Amino acid sequence: MHAMMHAIKKIGALFLIVFPPLARSEYTEWCEAAPEPGKPDYAVCLPYGTGTATYMLDIQPVYGPGIDLGKDVSVQLVGTAGRATPPIAIASAASGTHKRLSVESIDIGDPEEIRATATGAGAWACRRLVLWKDFRYWLFDCGDPLDNSRRETTFTLSGNKIYQAVIQTGNDEQVGEIQSIVLRNTAEEDPWYCETVRITTDTSSSSSSSSSSSSSSSSSSSSSSSSSSSNSRQQQQQQQQQQQQQHMFLFL
Repeated sequence: MHAMMHAIKKIGALFLIVFPPLARSEYTEWCEAAPEPGKPDYAVCLPYGTGTATYMLDIQPVYGPGIDLGKDVSVQLVGTAGRATPPIAIASAASGTHKRLSVESIDIGDPEEIRATATGAGAWACRRLVLWKDFRYWLFDCGDPLDNSRRETTFTLSGNKIYQAVIQTGNDEQVGEIQSIVLRNTAEEDPWYCETVRITTDTSSSSSSSSSSSSSSSSSSSSSSSSSSSNSRQQQQQQQQQQQQQHMFLFL
């Protein structure tokens, strides 16, 4: 018995020696890949910060006196996770201000803001920046012009539009419940996407009917209680009259 326990201890010590190197060995992490025809759905994950994405910037500049569209201006795209692209030149003395620019840079996730920096003399301004990524676009409103006193600024999102759709089904029991909503974009050039869909049901009619029924039941209960109380009072009065008659008879 002692020999067997001694052998088990040796085996346990052997496992303690063998397992730590296995725990420190390298492993491969797999991620879900973008759906592309003819390519696998999963691939080896890229190291953090090495993923790239293609961006397209539509720039709507401002034309007017004192505005120099040949001023050197660069922007940085900032995502929700705080990641930012290297500076991207959108205007220069050689090319002027680009109206549309396509560039491949690090993947920042969903864009949240655009940081603009200007150098040189003169002023530069824009009305709006449209950032495209993965068939989606974000609108950024431009602020005050960039000049010698204000060389850096941040363009924020102008906000997405919210659409409200009202769906009224029939009263038939066979109508059933809504299972899905199909969205279709008829525009050939302008993409349209939906982030969230919220469906609410109107229960005001049912609540009002239930409240009315509860009120009617309460009124009926109150009427029944009042009738019972009146009956009890009449019985008490009759008993008192009988007692008085008995007392009168006794006194007679």
